[in-house]
This record gives sequence, C-alpha cells and structure tokens, in this order.
Amino acid sequence: MAGGQDAAPSPQEQFNKAADFMEKGQFAEAVPILEALAEEYESENVLWNLGIAATEIHENDKALKVWLQYRKLAPDDWRGRAKLVQAYQATGNMKARDEERAALISLWEQGDDADLKKQETFCREQIIEADLRVFVFEHFRPAGEFMVIYSFEVRAPGAQDYRVSLGSYEGTNQVGWETGSRPRNVRLYHLDLYRPKFHATYAFYEGQPAYETVRENVLAILSGKANPLSSTQQQ
Repeated sequence: MAGGQDAAPSPQEQFNKAADFMEKGQFAEAVPILEALAEEYESENVLWNLGIAATEIHENDKALKVWLQYRKLAPDDWRGRAKLVQAYQATGNMKARDEERAALISLWEQGDDADLKKQETFCREQIIEADLRVFVFEHFRPAGEFMVIYSFEVRAPGAQDYRVSLGSYEGTNQVGWETGSRPRNVRLYHLDLYRPKFHATYAFYEGQPAYETVRENVLAILSGKANPLSSTQQQ
C-alpha cells in the first residue's frame, strides 16, 4: 500500500479478472474490463478474448470492430480471418463475408502457412441460441467418396452432441449418372442429420445449394419444423 490506499490492479490482474468472468460464462462482465485494456495496450490476447466475449453476448457490431483491429495487429493469423467471416455473417454483411471467406480459402490453397494447410475445415459461423450452439464448419476442399461440404455441429446442454451435414456421396451420384436420371455434369447433394444410432435425410439438391439455403433448412430441422424424407434407427 502507498498512502494508506490499495495499489491499482495491474494490467495482468485486470486481464485475469476478465478471464475468470469468461470462464464462468459472465461475458458481459468481462467486456468492459477488456475494452479498457484494449484502449491502453496493443495486445492480441486482449483483442481475441474481447472479440469472443462480445460475440457471446450478441454485440456483433462490437465484435466485428474488434476482429478488424485484431487483423491489423496479427495480419498473418488465419484464425482471425475465420473470425471475420463469422462476424460479417452475424452483422449481415454477406458481400464482405464472401470476400473474407474467399481470401481465407486462397491462403489455404497457397499453402505458405504450415498450420493453416494442415486444417481440413474452418468455422465459418457460430449460431448462438438460448438452449443450443451450432458451430458451422466448411471444408476447404471437399473430396472423397463421402464428400462433405458443411457440417453443422450442434451442442445443447443436457443432450448428446449431434450434427447436420451437407454431403455429396460418390456412390449415390454414380447411380444417377449410370441410370441417366441425372446429367453427368450435375451432382446430387443431400442434407442429413446424424445422432447416436440415428440417421435422417431431410433434403436433396441437384447441384450445390447456396449456403443461405442450407442454413435455412438446417434451422428448420433444429426447430422441429422440417420433416425427414427417410430415417433409420439402430438398435
């Protein structure tokens, strides 16, 4: 103590306090602490946590501003670009979202970033609702016999994790091409829900559908408004 007064908390102590709030899920309490630190210090760690905290409480405009600041400070961090894709989606700026997404995929294709090149997917959106959270992963280069484009990974308190994915399987397409029911230049895509020991197909698309179409259909599935075309239950 000096002059009978407690010393002001250090920046590290302030950051630790914000981190404790975030650990407890008290993101609204963490935001003003991190904002004050961000105004005084150029710190990737502070901005990263501030962006996450702002996103958690649906302050999407603030989160976007933070992720833009983060990119200036850490321009080579590909995860920051992925966060910008998410932030533009959340704020409804689809043109900027698509530009940022294309730039991220281009970086992956260039292969200069060893860590990025090891990644098969990136998280292009987080859908945060009161009773569930959906992480949407997009494959950088969809390929293989059981090709998946998007995977909507669903986390809900008190329930087992499950997913809804958009895929285009080689065997299914070969049947359509060989029988002449579909031109060889057109692939069939399908939207499927996978739970433990349960599978359901909800939609088919001739040609890859737009992300907005898939997203709308997935939200209808999650809300119980969509009915499956077929389903199987394992014993």
